[in-house]
Amino acid sequence: MINNISALAVKTDNFCDYIPFISTLNNLTDLFIKLVLNFIDKNKINGSDYAIHVKKKSVLRSVVLLIPVIGNITVGIHDFVTRKENYRKMKSDNEVVVDPSGSNSQTYLHCKTPTTREGSLAALEEDGLMLKSIPYFFQLEADMVERAVEQNGLALEFALPDFKNNIPIVTLAVQQNGLALDFAISHLKNYMPLVTLAVQQNGLALEFAGPDCQNDKTLVTLAVQQNGLALEFAGPDCQNDKTLVKLAMEQNKLAVDYASEELKEKLNLEIF
Repeated sequence: MINNISALAVKTDNFCDYIPFISTLNNLTDLFIKLVLNFIDKNKINGSDYAIHVKKKSVLRSVVLLIPVIGNITVGIHDFVTRKENYRKMKSDNEVVVDPSGSNSQTYLHCKTPTTREGSLAALEEDGLMLKSIPYFFQLEADMVERAVEQNGLALEFALPDFKNNIPIVTLAVQQNGLALDFAISHLKNYMPLVTLAVQQNGLALEFAGPDCQNDKTLVTLAVQQNGLALEFAGPDCQNDKTLVKLAMEQNKLAVDYASEELKEKLNLEIF
């Protein structure tokens, strides 16, 4: 019963967007509700279609609809063009495939890329890299990006710039695959807590760390403990550190190739 009321509220809200003056009052209410929702537990919001609808409703859309008539016309044209484009894309993203068995001569519709929210979520659960293929308006949603990087951290490559600068999302990505650090915004590559998580997951992530981190002996120690070959990406002082080089070689003897020439010459490799 509650779900039906919530669904009806969503339809009513959408319908009101096209009615002058009523849309003004409706969107003033929506803007107020959007503000209130920021202080409500996300889990409670997820149980209401109406709350989700209002939270995702663009602030720009609501502001435009505060203007009677002009706002309605503007939004109406935008919605018409968007629906037409989505329909065209949906048709192009679907192809008819003949049943290869030959026994039925049946054909069926094969969807190359998801076009619905549910389909996009399902695709991301199977392959996070599908983030690059889902509709753009779903790529704007944080929960979609979270789902993608949780499945495959490297999906961060296809996230929009704001998400590459989002510490919680980048954290999820490097925890799943340390090499995702490559796709974080540049200033986060010197953010020690984040880089630490990345090299603990994959020592070779040190390659994508900022200079400050590559020269930090504590962090380089974590990296070479995970993968001795990470020494290649350490700063000069670390590559010249006997203790660090020895630690790297204990993990992978080939790490000696990345010790400084000075250290190799001085010790003549005998100490190892």
